[in-house]
Amino acid sequence: STQSTGFIITLLLDFGLQLIFGILAVAYKTEKTYDFIGAVTHIACSCVGVLLNVSEEKSINIAKAIQAVCVSAWAAKLGIFLLKRVIKSGGDKRFDDAVGNPLRLLFYWFLQGCWV
Repeated sequence: STQSTGFIITLLLDFGLQLIFGILAVAYKTEKTYDFIGAVTHIACSCVGVLLNVSEEKSINIAKAIQAVCVSAWAAKLGIFLLKRVIKSGGDKRFDDAVGNPLRLLFYWFLQGCWV
């Protein structure tokens, strides 16, 4: 069905972004973009969800569009705040044990995909 196709597309977007940025985090041995990319993923999945709904129904569902705007505003505000905080502090202590361990760091990114 179209709904399950939309879900699969959104799921692939979610975990695809986490995988790409997780690999980059491992390569650069950094966790600084973790929360920001989580916010970007929320925004991307919300927008794709609305666009897929529009293509299915041939019209915009106002309630779903408003929900996507609210989720995106919240995610943008939180993501920018957390990015500024991690840049100012020089790192995120939650990841001290993971930055030097590629599999652990990738696991954290996978968990973020589940959370999104």
